[in-house]
Amino acid sequence: ILDRAIGHWQVSVAGRWATGRAFTPIVGAEENGGQHRPIFGEANSQRYPHFRRIDLTLVRTWQLSERVVAATYLAGFNLAGWTNVSGYEYSDDFSARQPVPGVFGRSLYFGVNLNFR
Repeated sequence: ILDRAIGHWQVSVAGRWATGRAFTPIVGAEENGGQHRPIFGEANSQRYPHFRRIDLTLVRTWQLSERVVAATYLAGFNLAGWTNVSGYEYSDDFSARQPVPGVFGRSLYFGVNLNFR
């Protein structure tokens, strides 16, 4: 994490990298009465793909009066647009799986916070 004051602005850059979290895979299925039940592999024997994200935040505070401070901000999350996997979704018969993307896609937030003292 890099956090630096540049003039009246506070600039923060954060890089997040992590090995994929362990999970228990579904290795097959058994059919019983037309329904498929998963057969699980060894506990925590596989890992999701690596997690990675780069974020940038710009903040400026403004003293509006003795009792009111405003903070304007612009924040960009996952600026590189990397797709992170949060899990897997399986077909009805468990023969195929598709990655489920994480909730943090490339995002841009901006706004103003008012603090009253």
